[in-house]
Amino acid sequence: MGTALTLRNICYETDLHTTLHQRDILPVLLLPLMGNDRFEDEIMEHLPIDCQYLEESKTREPDAQVRKALVQALSLLCYTEYGWNYLKDHSVYHVCRELHLWETDPSTKEAIETLVGFLLVENYSGLDPGNNEDSLVVPSVTEIVKDIPDFILTM
Repeated sequence: MGTALTLRNICYETDLHTTLHQRDILPVLLLPLMGNDRFEDEIMEHLPIDCQYLEESKTREPDAQVRKALVQALSLLCYTEYGWNYLKDHSVYHVCRELHLWETDPSTKEAIETLVGFLLVENYSGLDPGNNEDSLVVPSVTEIVKDIPDFILTM
């Protein structure tokens, strides 16, 4: 759980999003969320290499809170145009779709729906006029992580 929360907290730092993707954070976040789902070849080739053609025995992370923290981390990566494009270009939506079908925990399912909402937007919404960063005009970070105790979040 600690690793997932640390990864999620790192994703708050929008200045690090490009570096995180260059350091291959995506497979680290996606693999625990993936089962042995099969995707069409076109979708599969867009997934990170480590997430392609997983073994039949592959199972998802059993702890719902860990899954939720990882989904929240992915949502936070959508707060920059670079991160948003990167997730869209790497078939994250398709992984989330399968995870949502499988998920039974209501709060994790809600976090997945938030992420899918970001990923289904056709065009990056541009700059928030009150903010100099290239962040999406979307629900606030507090809405994404509303169920996380305050002592875990440092902002």
